[in-house]
Amino acid sequence: MGTSIREILSFEPKNIEFFRGKTLAVDAFNVIYQFITTIVQFDGSLLMDAHGNITSHLSGLFYRNAELISKGIKLIYVFDGEYSEYKDKEIAERVDFRKEADKKRKEALAAADFEEARKFAKRAAKITPAIIEESKKLLSLMGIPWIQALGEGEAQATQLVKKGKAFAAVTQDYDAIVLGCPRVVRNLNKNKDHPIEYFEFDKISKELGINQNQLVEIALLVGTDYNDGIKNIGPKKALKIVKENKFYETWCEYYVTLRSQTLETVEAITIARKEADLLKSLFLEPAVSQNVEIPEAKGNINELREFLLGAGFSESRISSTIEKLFPSQKTLF
Repeated sequence: MGTSIREILSFEPKNIEFFRGKTLAVDAFNVIYQFITTIVQFDGSLLMDAHGNITSHLSGLFYRNAELISKGIKLIYVFDGEYSEYKDKEIAERVDFRKEADKKRKEALAAADFEEARKFAKRAAKITPAIIEESKKLLSLMGIPWIQALGEGEAQATQLVKKGKAFAAVTQDYDAIVLGCPRVVRNLNKNKDHPIEYFEFDKISKELGINQNQLVEIALLVGTDYNDGIKNIGPKKALKIVKENKFYETWCEYYVTLRSQTLETVEAITIARKEADLLKSLFLEPAVSQNVEIPEAKGNINELREFLLGAGFSESRISSTIEKLFPSQKTLF
């Protein structure tokens, strides 16, 4: 889900040609989630093969990646590793949210309300271990390298950009910007109604008159995957607070009030400051591999064709897409 600070972030709209010849580090979970919530049937059900196995993610990865590679774009997929314990509450809430959405989806289907069913199916979607492993296999067969992050995929993608191994990180969330990623791309896998958004950290920092530490403070005040944020504080108000050097004052005042029944004021302030600093460290010093090597991925046309045929893909579409995919690969890797 990430943090909601969009309204204070500026971006440049770009067309796909801008990224020709560039390497993009893709937040795998983020992109795969897009595919399983948009590549669906009329009632919101995921695409499946004859055996009932989900194929929405395979369809998105195969056709969209082939299109990007045919445009001269190099891709590196980054998969999430271990989550921070601070994300446990967010993950638990997502599980409950999906259960409730799935219940409403079934009720809508029973009432033949397919528009409602589709809406709730999107909310109920989840990435399973099988989807992850199948995605990795497909990427390897396509000749697209992937790496496993120590922690958050966005953090590792940010590190690849900082180290010059990728031009930009691709994600729909804004966390990569908070993590200090020099360049971030949104909507790369969206349709033409959603222009590609290109963000540059230095430009944003200069326009807002803040550094990364202050941007992290803004995100924490608004709320992130690690904390709920403070009620009635949005991005613009948070920006004002941070620029006035009142982050700790605002943070501690809020949390001291929450804990006034159980802790003395001095103790509550001490705990609040420590928690703020711990949360900040998740963005300022995330768990990443410092010198990760990008594995070689040559791909395998025959195994790729066999894999996709087994997943129920059209042979003619497979052939036409492979023709588009592998000639480009030869010049890119």
